[in-house]
Amino acid sequence: MRIFATLGFLLIFNCTTVTSSLVYDVDIQCPNFALVSSREDKKMLQKILEDVTYTRYKWAEIIHVVGKGLSHNKRNLGVTFTYQKHKQQKLLEWDSMLSYCKHAMLGCAYSVLPQSNTKYVNTTKTCKEYTVLKNDFTYHIEDGITDYIIWSLKELGIPRIKKIIGELFPSDKYDIAIFETPDKDKTIAFSHVHVFVRPRVTGDYFVFI
Repeated sequence: MRIFATLGFLLIFNCTTVTSSLVYDVDIQCPNFALVSSREDKKMLQKILEDVTYTRYKWAEIIHVVGKGLSHNKRNLGVTFTYQKHKQQKLLEWDSMLSYCKHAMLGCAYSVLPQSNTKYVNTTKTCKEYTVLKNDFTYHIEDGITDYIIWSLKELGIPRIKKIIGELFPSDKYDIAIFETPDKDKTIAFSHVHVFVRPRVTGDYFVFI
Protein backbone atom coordinates (compact mmCIF):
# COMPACT_ATOMS: atom_id res chain seq x y z
CA MET A 1 0.00 0.00 0.00
CA ARG A 2 1.11 3.54 -0.64
CA ILE A 3 -0.13 6.46 1.38
CA PHE A 4 -0.22 9.82 -0.36
CA ALA A 5 -0.99 12.90 1.73
CA THR A 6 -2.20 16.10 0.12
CA LEU A 7 -4.21 19.13 1.24
CA GLY A 8 -5.01 17.57 4.57
CA PHE A 9 -6.42 14.24 3.35
CA LEU A 10 -4.95 10.80 2.92
CA LEU A 11 -5.35 8.68 -0.19
CA ILE A 12 -4.59 5.00 0.17
CA PHE A 13 -3.96 3.22 -3.10
CA ASN A 14 -3.14 -0.32 -4.09
CA CYS A 15 -0.19 0.69 -6.25
CA THR A 16 2.38 -0.92 -8.42
CA THR A 17 5.76 0.81 -8.68
CA VAL A 18 5.94 2.80 -11.88
CA THR A 19 8.86 1.44 -13.85
CA SER A 20 7.66 2.21 -17.37
CA SER A 21 9.24 5.06 -19.31
CA LEU A 22 5.71 5.94 -20.42
CA VAL A 23 3.73 8.53 -18.53
CA TYR A 24 1.27 5.85 -17.50
CA ASP A 25 0.56 2.20 -17.96
CA VAL A 26 -3.03 0.97 -18.18
CA ASP A 27 -2.14 -1.76 -15.66
CA ILE A 28 -1.20 0.85 -13.07
CA GLN A 29 -4.15 2.40 -11.26
CA CYS A 30 -2.12 5.08 -9.51
CA PRO A 31 -0.90 8.29 -11.06
CA ASN A 32 2.80 8.80 -11.57
CA PHE A 33 3.31 10.78 -8.39
CA ALA A 34 6.37 12.50 -9.88
CA LEU A 35 3.86 14.43 -12.02
CA VAL A 36 1.97 15.71 -8.97
CA SER A 37 4.18 18.75 -8.61
CA SER A 38 1.93 21.65 -7.68
CA ARG A 39 -0.98 22.64 -5.49
CA GLU A 40 -3.15 22.72 -8.62
CA ASP A 41 -2.17 19.13 -9.43
CA LYS A 42 -3.14 18.04 -5.95
CA LYS A 43 -6.50 19.77 -6.22
CA MET A 44 -7.04 18.07 -9.56
CA LEU A 45 -6.22 14.69 -8.08
CA GLN A 46 -8.71 15.23 -5.28
CA LYS A 47 -11.42 16.29 -7.74
CA ILE A 48 -11.09 13.33 -10.11
CA LEU A 49 -11.36 10.71 -7.35
CA GLU A 50 -15.13 10.73 -7.80
CA ASP A 51 -14.96 9.89 -11.47
CA VAL A 52 -12.58 6.93 -11.60
CA THR A 53 -12.92 3.18 -11.30
CA TYR A 54 -10.69 0.62 -9.63
CA THR A 55 -12.20 -2.43 -11.32
CA ARG A 56 -11.58 -3.34 -14.94
CA TYR A 57 -14.69 -3.42 -17.13
CA LYS A 58 -15.46 -6.81 -18.62
CA TRP A 59 -17.13 -7.04 -22.02
CA ALA A 60 -20.61 -7.64 -20.59
CA GLU A 61 -20.21 -4.70 -18.21
CA ILE A 62 -19.24 -2.36 -21.04
CA ILE A 63 -22.37 -3.37 -22.95
CA HIS A 64 -24.53 -2.96 -19.84
CA VAL A 65 -23.19 0.50 -19.00
CA VAL A 66 -23.41 2.07 -22.45
CA GLY A 67 -26.36 0.04 -23.73
CA LYS A 68 -28.63 0.93 -20.83
CA GLY A 69 -27.51 4.54 -20.79
CA LEU A 70 -26.79 4.24 -17.09
CA SER A 71 -23.55 6.18 -17.11
CA HIS A 72 -20.34 6.52 -19.03
CA ASN A 73 -17.39 4.18 -18.71
CA LYS A 74 -14.61 5.42 -16.47
CA ARG A 75 -10.84 5.44 -16.56
CA ASN A 76 -8.57 4.39 -13.74
CA LEU A 77 -6.94 6.98 -11.52
CA GLY A 78 -3.56 7.00 -13.24
CA VAL A 79 -5.00 7.44 -16.74
CA THR A 80 -7.54 10.03 -15.59
CA PHE A 81 -4.86 12.16 -13.95
CA THR A 82 -2.54 11.87 -16.96
CA TYR A 83 -5.41 12.80 -19.30
CA GLN A 84 -6.16 15.93 -17.28
CA LYS A 85 -2.47 16.89 -17.28
CA HIS A 86 -2.36 16.30 -21.05
CA LYS A 87 -5.26 18.70 -21.57
CA GLN A 88 -3.66 21.29 -19.31
CA GLN A 89 -0.42 21.16 -21.31
CA LYS A 90 -2.18 21.42 -24.67
CA LEU A 91 -4.16 24.45 -23.53
CA LEU A 92 -0.88 26.24 -22.90
CA GLU A 93 -0.22 25.97 -26.66
CA TRP A 94 -3.71 25.98 -28.20
CA ASP A 95 -6.74 28.23 -27.95
CA SER A 96 -8.95 25.20 -27.25
CA MET A 97 -8.93 21.41 -27.12
CA LEU A 98 -11.19 21.49 -30.17
CA SER A 99 -8.48 23.18 -32.24
CA TYR A 100 -5.86 20.79 -30.91
CA CYS A 101 -7.97 17.73 -31.74
CA LYS A 102 -8.77 18.95 -35.24
CA HIS A 103 -5.06 19.27 -35.91
CA ALA A 104 -3.85 16.16 -34.06
CA MET A 105 -6.60 13.78 -35.14
CA LEU A 106 -7.59 15.08 -38.57
CA GLY A 107 -4.47 16.93 -39.71
CA CYS A 108 -6.15 20.33 -39.98
CA ALA A 109 -3.77 23.19 -40.70
CA TYR A 110 -3.37 25.73 -37.93
CA SER A 111 -2.38 29.36 -37.54
CA VAL A 112 -0.56 31.13 -34.73
CA LEU A 113 -1.60 34.30 -32.94
CA PRO A 114 1.50 36.54 -33.09
CA GLN A 115 0.90 38.22 -29.73
CA SER A 116 0.73 35.01 -27.70
CA ASN A 117 2.04 32.25 -29.99
CA THR A 118 -1.26 30.49 -29.38
CA LYS A 119 -2.18 27.93 -32.03
CA TYR A 120 -5.69 27.75 -33.45
CA VAL A 121 -7.58 26.10 -36.32
CA ASN A 122 -9.87 28.36 -38.31
CA THR A 123 -10.37 26.29 -41.48
CA THR A 124 -11.37 22.74 -42.28
CA LYS A 125 -10.23 22.76 -45.90
CA THR A 126 -7.07 20.75 -45.15
CA CYS A 127 -8.70 18.31 -42.73
CA LYS A 128 -9.29 14.62 -43.27
CA GLU A 129 -12.96 13.69 -43.24
CA TYR A 130 -12.37 11.11 -40.52
CA THR A 131 -9.71 8.95 -38.94
CA VAL A 132 -9.70 5.84 -36.75
CA LEU A 133 -7.19 5.85 -33.89
CA LYS A 134 -6.57 3.76 -30.80
CA ASN A 135 -7.69 5.63 -27.70
CA ASP A 136 -4.55 6.92 -25.94
CA PHE A 137 -6.52 7.49 -22.73
CA THR A 138 -8.67 4.41 -22.71
CA TYR A 139 -11.25 3.38 -20.17
CA HIS A 140 -10.29 0.80 -17.54
CA ILE A 141 -11.12 -2.28 -19.60
CA GLU A 142 -9.91 -5.83 -19.24
CA ASP A 143 -7.09 -7.25 -21.36
CA GLY A 144 -8.17 -8.43 -24.80
CA ILE A 145 -10.52 -5.50 -25.44
CA THR A 146 -9.28 -2.51 -27.44
CA ASP A 147 -10.90 0.92 -27.56
CA TYR A 148 -10.71 2.78 -30.88
CA ILE A 149 -12.13 6.19 -31.71
CA ILE A 150 -13.54 7.40 -35.02
CA TRP A 151 -12.79 11.12 -35.12
CA SER A 152 -14.68 13.12 -37.76
CA LEU A 153 -15.52 16.67 -38.75
CA LYS A 154 -19.22 15.88 -38.65
CA GLU A 155 -21.46 12.97 -37.75
CA LEU A 156 -20.93 10.15 -40.22
CA GLY A 157 -24.18 8.27 -39.65
CA ILE A 158 -24.60 4.65 -38.62
CA PRO A 159 -24.36 3.07 -42.13
CA ARG A 160 -21.06 4.85 -42.83
CA ILE A 161 -19.65 3.98 -39.40
CA LYS A 162 -20.56 0.31 -39.81
CA LYS A 163 -18.89 0.27 -43.21
CA ILE A 164 -15.68 1.82 -41.84
CA ILE A 165 -15.57 -0.60 -38.92
CA GLY A 166 -16.45 -3.58 -41.10
CA GLU A 167 -13.41 -2.93 -43.30
CA LEU A 168 -11.11 -2.81 -40.28
CA PHE A 169 -12.73 -5.41 -38.04
CA PRO A 170 -14.84 -7.98 -39.91
CA SER A 171 -17.72 -9.17 -37.73
CA ASP A 172 -16.89 -12.81 -38.42
CA LYS A 173 -13.58 -12.27 -36.59
CA TYR A 174 -14.41 -9.68 -33.93
CA ASP A 175 -17.01 -8.83 -31.32
CA ILE A 176 -17.87 -5.16 -31.73
CA ALA A 177 -19.60 -2.51 -29.63
CA ILE A 178 -20.00 0.98 -31.10
CA PHE A 179 -21.19 3.87 -28.98
CA GLU A 180 -21.13 7.64 -28.73
CA THR A 181 -20.71 9.28 -25.35
CA PRO A 182 -23.72 11.47 -24.49
CA ASP A 183 -23.00 15.16 -25.00
CA LYS A 184 -23.26 15.83 -21.28
CA ASP A 185 -20.45 13.34 -20.57
CA LYS A 186 -18.09 14.26 -23.42
CA THR A 187 -14.75 15.61 -22.24
CA ILE A 188 -14.13 17.16 -25.68
CA ALA A 189 -16.89 18.76 -27.76
CA PHE A 190 -15.79 17.12 -30.97
CA SER A 191 -17.51 14.43 -33.05
CA HIS A 192 -16.06 11.09 -32.00
CA VAL A 193 -17.42 7.56 -31.70
CA HIS A 194 -15.93 4.80 -29.56
CA VAL A 195 -15.51 1.31 -30.93
CA PHE A 196 -14.70 -1.53 -28.55
CA VAL A 197 -13.39 -4.64 -30.27
CA ARG A 198 -12.12 -8.03 -29.15
CA PRO A 199 -11.41 -11.31 -30.96
CA ARG A 200 -14.76 -12.97 -31.65
CA VAL A 201 -16.19 -14.88 -28.69
CA THR A 202 -19.96 -14.41 -28.68
CA GLY A 203 -20.64 -12.85 -32.07
CA ASP A 204 -21.78 -9.59 -30.46
CA TYR A 205 -22.38 -6.59 -32.69
CA PHE A 206 -23.91 -3.66 -30.82
CA VAL A 207 -24.51 -0.11 -31.99
CA PHE A 208 -25.52 2.43 -29.34
CA ILE A 209 -25.83 5.74 -31.18
